[in-house]
Amino acid sequence: MSSEQLADGVNPLDAELAATWDILKGYSGRNTDLGIARKFGGASAAFSLRDIGANGSRVVRVRRDTGGGAGDDDEEDFSANQINSGALESFVGAGNNGFVVTWYDQSGNGNDATTDADTNEPVIVSSGSLITNEAGKPTIDFVPSADFFNVPTVIDNINNASVFCVWDRDVNSGNGAIAGQLGSSSSTSRMYTPIFVGSNMYWGYGNSSTAINMGTYDANRTYLTSFVTGDTNAEAFLDNVSKGTTAIQSAAIDAANGSIGRHTRSSTSFVLNGKVSEVIYYKNKLQSDVSEINANINNYYGIYS
Repeated sequence: MSSEQLADGVNPLDAELAATWDILKGYSGRNTDLGIARKFGGASAAFSLRDIGANGSRVVRVRRDTGGGAGDDDEEDFSANQINSGALESFVGAGNNGFVVTWYDQSGNGNDATTDADTNEPVIVSSGSLITNEAGKPTIDFVPSADFFNVPTVIDNINNASVFCVWDRDVNSGNGAIAGQLGSSSSTSRMYTPIFVGSNMYWGYGNSSTAINMGTYDANRTYLTSFVTGDTNAEAFLDNVSKGTTAIQSAAIDAANGSIGRHTRSSTSFVLNGKVSEVIYYKNKLQSDVSEINANINNYYGIYS
């Protein structure tokens, strides 16, 4: 057993046995509680502060800022259990801030969300205290114009993709976005999930950045937005309520421009002033499974009744 596996507390035998896949059920026959990142055909990338596929391993890497004191700029990996147990706050220290360097992909595909520099790192611990969303769960806080993650290309084509996001916004107007994937032809290959224009939110899909109008939203409230494709159309959901459909389109996502915290990593026109708790990408048509996936997410966050 490698030192890395020992440090993560992961039994490689368990991991190998868990990989025995039940094709009919869409998950491992040995351990059916691997999390939604490993079900429904398997996510292509899954970012969360709860364990949705990490199997007890790391979910974030955090840098502490002690203002030049002992341990300044030290970095360490943390599991979901360590975040909830107080180990993360202990590492950062009283009165200090903790910044997320890497948000690890829990799908097993290695599509980690990364930052370019210290100035781009969003906050997870502020003045010694873990940041939580309005649902009371750990979250990551983004400062507009500066904070964002680079996300690899995790969708092949927008006609076969589904995305689930848990977020809070600190303001209820102005431009912004939670996450985005974009192809080389940006005019036809959008996947903005969601994007904010003025006081409304939209699903940016294919040839339109405002393909589905999802209505207004409130500041300082936790939401779940779900965007799924089916055989004939694509559909957007807000807190498990359908907000409309649009004709399915075909366009490749092939540019290295994916991000969390803005609609594209190369633009500051739509940056997030708010918090993100979970973003999950699937390269699957999950229109028939959306309610089940939403229920799994809602059972943890308690977003809607």
